[in-house]
Formats: sequence, structure tokens, C-alpha cells
Amino acid sequence: MDLTDEEQIVAVCVRGKSKQHIPVLSLPLPAPPVEGAQWVEAYRRWARGR
Repeated sequence: MDLTDEEQIVAVCVRGKSKQHIPVLSLPLPAPPVEGAQWVEAYRRWARGR
């Protein structure tokens, strides 16, 4: 996890030499939700209200 200059939370995904920053709001949540999913949902609600 990281915070961009635009104050957006992103997941830092690494595979081999490749590295991607994916916005948390773009990540699908598993069903049923795993521990920590409530934090992502809370962030989504907060970001919509900005």
C-alpha cells in the first residue's frame, strides 16, 4: 500500500521486475469479504463523498 501525491491510496503490485500502482478503489473485493475489507469499503464511501 502507498499514498500518491494526489493523496490516493494505491496497492503496489510487484511480479518479477514489473511494478504497478493500482488504485484501491479499482480493486475487486473477494466474496465473502476477508479481514480488512471493511477498511476498503469505508475508504470507498469516504472517497465518493469528497
